[in-house]
Amino acid sequence: MKFTLSIRALAALAATALAAASPASAGGIYTVSLKSIPLAGSAIRMDGGISDWPDASVQLAPLDLGVERSDTAAAKALRANPHDAVIHACYDSAALYIGVEQRGAKAVASAPMPLIALNVLTDRMAHVRIAALASGKLTVSIGYDNAPVAKNPLAQAVITVNPDRKSETQIVRLPWSALTITGKLPDDRRVRVALDVAWPDLSPAAVGELPNTVLHHTTFTSLSFLTAPDQGAAPGGYLPHPSQWGTLQFTGAPTPNATSATANESRASLLASVAMPKKPAIDGDLSEWPAERFAKATFLPGYLGDRYSGAIASSWDADNLYLAARVNTGYGIRNNQAEGTKAGYWGGDCLQVRLANGDHLINLCAWYDSVRKKPALTADGNDLTNDFLLAAGAQEAFKIALDGTGYTQEIAIPWTALATKPPTAGQQWKATLQLWWAGLNPQYTAMLDATLEDRGALAYSYTMPFEGNSSVGIYDADGHLLRWLTRAAHRRAGKVTEYWDGLDQYGQPIPAGSYTIRAIAAPPLGMDYKLSVGNPGTPAWPTADDSGDWIGDESSPQACATDGSWVYLASPCAEKGWSIIGLDATGQRRWGFKGDLTPRCVTLAVHGDFLYALYSGPEITGPGNWYRGNNARGRAVLVCLDKRTGKLASFSVAKPQTRVATWPYREDVHWLWDLRSTKSFSPATYAGDPRYSSADIGETDDAIGIAAIGDRIYVSLYYDDKILVLDAGTGTKLDEIPLSKPAGLYGRE
Repeated sequence: MKFTLSIRALAALAATALAAASPASAGGIYTVSLKSIPLAGSAIRMDGGISDWPDASVQLAPLDLGVERSDTAAAKALRANPHDAVIHACYDSAALYIGVEQRGAKAVASAPMPLIALNVLTDRMAHVRIAALASGKLTVSIGYDNAPVAKNPLAQAVITVNPDRKSETQIVRLPWSALTITGKLPDDRRVRVALDVAWPDLSPAAVGELPNTVLHHTTFTSLSFLTAPDQGAAPGGYLPHPSQWGTLQFTGAPTPNATSATANESRASLLASVAMPKKPAIDGDLSEWPAERFAKATFLPGYLGDRYSGAIASSWDADNLYLAARVNTGYGIRNNQAEGTKAGYWGGDCLQVRLANGDHLINLCAWYDSVRKKPALTADGNDLTNDFLLAAGAQEAFKIALDGTGYTQEIAIPWTALATKPPTAGQQWKATLQLWWAGLNPQYTAMLDATLEDRGALAYSYTMPFEGNSSVGIYDADGHLLRWLTRAAHRRAGKVTEYWDGLDQYGQPIPAGSYTIRAIAAPPLGMDYKLSVGNPGTPAWPTADDSGDWIGDESSPQACATDGSWVYLASPCAEKGWSIIGLDATGQRRWGFKGDLTPRCVTLAVHGDFLYALYSGPEITGPGNWYRGNNARGRAVLVCLDKRTGKLASFSVAKPQTRVATWPYREDVHWLWDLRSTKSFSPATYAGDPRYSSADIGETDDAIGIAAIGDRIYVSLYYDDKILVLDAGTGTKLDEIPLSKPAGLYGRE
């Protein structure tokens, strides 16, 4: 493509054009990205069509991540009927335009898509709401933090059902006069938008049927809100070190909390735990708790209001630490984790509590098991003698709000269960509180932070013969390239209008004259799959039927067992992939087991219908993230799986990780190159690789052998000079056999 552009009195023309362009007048939460919001090349018609809009869009597919890896009925239904929204944006001197092409509902005509809602931040926050009149027409109302929502006559919205009857397009026109204080384009040209979309068939009950592997990466939301003054709230992750935590101050008289609030968060840096004059009844009724004791935690309140919010208070007496929480969810409460997992954060709504009294660190998780209809309160790792605090005398109660939009939670934990003495008035502990929401709200929120494109004053147009990549350059009369205007930029088929500021590649104005613009169109780049390195899975990526992908990503395969038909492989640790996999007679992976452990060594034994896995390695027992003699110990953990499905079986159903032995921490590192060159691999020199090992090293360990015979399981403890005899039905110890340096074991009837 080639055409000529004549430039006459460029400086004056550019100044005139620029002056004319000056303005006169969570479901889950997903960050979406647009390079910029383009200037509309022509007037935007509010007719429900967006085909003539500039090519700037981003997709929101809220439940896609993880659905392809699940074979549940709910996941299969979503794969068959994908739910997504393509978000378009552009602007002109008068207004900002947002368009949403939304698909997913099976019968749009009978159950139309809910209307979108927006919160737009420029030099102020504008809350935009759309409503339908009885006539079918839409009205747009706009409000502000200090002013109620009211109809705006200059704002417009339209909605159209697309010909496929399974998708709709919603368009809203928002005048700058209603969005900014000045009534003009933002001075910094920055626009932040929180756009809520919803689907009529994605109710909280329907989404709640999806497995946690899907929801944890799509709808789950968390907020650590009791944090150090300079830390800020921490959405989405935990704070591992007490220096990042806030203060829990034990007082004898009412003391104000130290709180702060912005559009992004409300949080506390100090939570006053006021002594209780009398013991509260732990029944979920918080009427005994004064309202001023509660500190509010809210995620993105300026954009989402109270959608993800809670309020927490603390109290104490000589016997117990008390916690009370009011949590807004929009749907009640959802957490399907059993208490035995000690992983309520993996199931949905819960409260994690982290306490530090000097060097004594305690990590707690409190939740309501909505499947088994009972509360759960556990401690992580080996923070306490008894990880199950309700069995150690703690109390916990929940109540669902009468309108079903949230719940209350009340906890009493004996100081004896926390293995510490009661505090004294005036004492301060480091603490942080992390709220988790399952996020089953009907709304799914796209968070868009973009700048308004500052286009040049000169426009030129050409026709793209097909959808693909366009490279455009401007040349002088001698054929010299003065500047690339676009390079492999994606453009749709048809008429394309581009803009140029009249500058060359060095940012200097080009003199008035005649110049040639040349454009090259090319099909978009594609990819062909050839092979995967280091991954022999068939295929090498996760699949819906769970047959793709291979073993773990953080350590090499280390154990192997077979029942004569299938083969089982194990790798000590996996964040991506699997710790244990089952392969059928063709070598196809049929299932994978994550493990959620970080040991050095894993061994396998198969007997009857079960596969037994023995994980061996260190665990943290005190402050710090590095293993040392005073903060770690060795332990052996036994897991029982159904050999054909990879699901937890037998005693592991109630207790997924059964600790069968512990020993003092020991560190014994060997370079693998030395072991290879001297051919000196032995149980005394190598048992496995340390986690996150970036060097070619290995370490020794204690529990390095397992065998199963009849109703017994045998575990070798190399450095303890003995073999443990365990009950195969319960995993409990029955006996031990003295034996010098036992290593690998093999069971034969």
